[in-house]
Amino acid sequence: MILKRHIRPALVRLGVTKKIGWHSFRHGLPNQLRQDGVEIKTVQELLRQTNSRITLDIYQRSVTEERRAAQALAVKGLLEK
Repeated sequence: MILKRHIRPALVRLGVTKKIGWHSFRHGLPNQLRQDGVEIKTVQELLRQTNSRITLDIYQRSVTEERRAAQALAVKGLLEK
């Protein structure tokens, strides 16, 4: 009911037209919280995971800006050698 009564109406107010299910929300939330600067331990507790390793390994993808920066460093390192 939380998804139907609260999350989906909030997404509509934000202009999100894609239908979001509970699974998508649960996997997207850690990434958004991380982008907003929330500590991983706090995210783990919000998701009610037993430890932060599960949160990091399963529920969190790398943030796009961080991924691009890492790729740029890798390429730079390869080209300098």
